[in-house]
Amino acid sequence: MKKPQKKRIKPTKNQQPIDFETKTISKERQAVYSDDKIRFGKLFHDFMSQIVNESDYKKATLKMKARDDIGQELKEKILILSKKIIYNKDLERSFSNKINAICEKEIFSNKK
Repeated sequence: MKKPQKKRIKPTKNQQPIDFETKTISKERQAVYSDDKIRFGKLFHDFMSQIVNESDYKKATLKMKARDDIGQELKEKILILSKKIIYNKDLERSFSNKINAICEKEIFSNKK
């Protein structure tokens, strides 16, 4: 760390000089906080973002199973939860192959 430096501000009329110290602080890069629940959430979000409708599920599942950076137990949790969501009676209409999904960019630009 550098030594503190004294700087002097020129006084205006009827003012006393002000002395103060300045310090230079260098911030070291810290590791990004992550725990198992956050990692699971990020991986689950990444997996679900690949699925627009039910037909995309098999392709996304194969990609997930092929990943080497994720443990088998975590993969199974993601696949079990995603299967429950995609085949849920209340949500199955959202993942139906009959629905043509539109992304936000297409909505705003009127292009498909």
